[in-house]
Amino acid sequence: MKKAFLFLSIFVMSTKACDVAVTVAPPANPAPLSADTTIPTTFTPIPATSIPTQVLASATAVPLTFTSIPTATMPQPTSNGVLVSAGPLSATLPSGLADGAYVVQVPRNEIGSSAIWAATPGHTVMKLDGYLLGGKFHEPQIYVYPALDYAQMVPSAFESIHRLDNILYSPNPPITISDDQLPGIPFFNAQQVFASHVQVLSIQNGGGVRFLTEYAQYPASANNYDLFYHF
Repeated sequence: MKKAFLFLSIFVMSTKACDVAVTVAPPANPAPLSADTTIPTTFTPIPATSIPTQVLASATAVPLTFTSIPTATMPQPTSNGVLVSAGPLSATLPSGLADGAYVVQVPRNEIGSSAIWAATPGHTVMKLDGYLLGGKFHEPQIYVYPALDYAQMVPSAFESIHRLDNILYSPNPPITISDDQLPGIPFFNAQQVFASHVQVLSIQNGGGVRFLTEYAQYPASANNYDLFYHF
């Protein structure tokens, strides 16, 4: 039986080698996400009277408290860092990686209210200020979605989580992971062009797969402006 996912955490950063410890707290009794979960073929928008338009388009910043973490108390990173925590997500930013971080809570947005890639059951975004690399297409940030709700709302999210399950929990995991076996990013209005340096990694409270990639709406070539680290 495959392990249940409460949160789907997507870590998107401009490429720079670094150690980042990320924790996503699981529930006491998470609901399993079955491979045969039915994905709805029709969607009913929430009436405008239920969620005002200005709420759908808004995001609320959550103030954070930054606490220095001594090296001895953390298995990773190996240098001193700063603990950033909000909602289900906490992360230790290694010294020199960024100047700080802040979190934005994005409210629920139904498919009928916007494009399918903008649909969300409500999620958390952690953004890094003063990241070591600048001037790139992608901002360094971590997205945290409630996986079961997201999979039931967006078919591409179900497919991405199912692919990740197959990599992490299959009794016969693939020795080599091909591009069409990798999880994607459902909220990008573009397709993955390639994946390089694919590796399965463990983090403090779970695991995932990392690689370097680019997304585009055309057959783009590899370049340092669009290239990013996807975990």
